[in-house]
Amino acid sequence: MCALGIDARRRSARSLVERALTSRWIAANLCAIRGIAVERRTGGARVVGVHADDLMHLCAELAAGPSLVDGTLLPVTWRAALRGLGVPVLDRPVEHALAAGVSVVVP
Repeated sequence: MCALGIDARRRSARSLVERALTSRWIAANLCAIRGIAVERRTGGARVVGVHADDLMHLCAELAAGPSLVDGTLLPVTWRAALRGLGVPVLDRPVEHALAAGVSVVVP
């Protein structure tokens, strides 16, 4: 998993779309490592509410489509874990992400 974080840091980008694609890539790899099935999300950008009782459930939702999680709504330990793995989180208002075509995962 450390290799995912290192590779993700190399792939990190400034645009919201590139960051969302990086988020999906890392989350999908984490789910594959753990054997967690991911259902692809179709449709346009939207706010996706998810009841995530563990971090891997949240990662499965991030892997479902290009999206960023609203980090302000996460427990501190989850934010630290995502940061350590190189998963980008939303650092702008939700409206900016939606306008860019990026879904926002809200736990």
